[in-house]
Order: sequence, then C-alpha cells, then structure tokens
Amino acid sequence: MRKTKAWWLNHNTMDLAGALIALAAFRLPEAVLEQAGPFASAASAVIAIMAALGTFGCGMIYQSSAPVIRRARGRFGRQIQRAWIWVISIVLLCAMVSLGGVAVASLNPTLAWALTLGALGVASLATWRVVAYIQFVLTAEAIKPGE
Repeated sequence: MRKTKAWWLNHNTMDLAGALIALAAFRLPEAVLEQAGPFASAASAVIAIMAALGTFGCGMIYQSSAPVIRRARGRFGRQIQRAWIWVISIVLLCAMVSLGGVAVASLNPTLAWALTLGALGVASLATWRVVAYIQFVLTAEAIKPGE
C-alpha cells in the first residue's frame, strides 16, 4: 500500500483518472438528469472548498519549521513545487468545468452531469493528494528532535 501511495504521489497526472466517473452520467435515469443544473452548482461550491484546502495545505508545508519538513523541502523542493502547482491548477480548472456544467444543463443535461462528475472525480483525487501532504506535515510536526 505504501508503494502505491508513493507512486501515486510522484505521478500528479494520475488524478485525471478521476474523470472516469463521468461515464456514469450516461447511465443516469431521466429524473436524475433533470437535476443537472443544481448539482453542477453545488459541485462547483464543493470544488471551491477543495481549492481552499489545497492552498491551506500548501501553506502548511512551506511554513513548517519542522526539521523533517525543511529537509524534505531541500531535497524534494522541485517535486513538491510541481505537485502544488498541479493541485491548485487542476482544482481551479475543475471548478471552471463544473460551472460549465451549470451553463449547459438546460441544453444537454447528460453533458452537464458528465462534466460535473468528471470535475468532481479529478478534484477529489487531487484533494486526496493534499490530504497526504497535510498528513506528512502533521506527522513531521509531531516528531520531537532527539527522540
């Protein structure tokens, strides 16, 4: 499990696999399809919360004074920077795609659902990446030097 998590953390673009959930939109019943607009609107709000969590996590790792985190920033600085730029960019893009779902909901509810579900899937995986980094920072902060 650790190797899988490490591999996933090293491959940012794997978050795009979350878009596969968009395929579920083509199996939704008509009654559910009619709710595409409100769902896309709510999803964009949820994705905005994910973006806030991303910026919070980014701040945590760059403001930490824990020795382990400082060493990690020194050794993996470029990789960490790419990961944060990826997360913030992709979640922002997902929010915009979800808002696009609101715009097309009245014309094509299936497309609206597909856009929104895909955006939620990708943003969710990117947010799990943030949670993994936050967990790393919190664990490192709990380590007392010399113990």
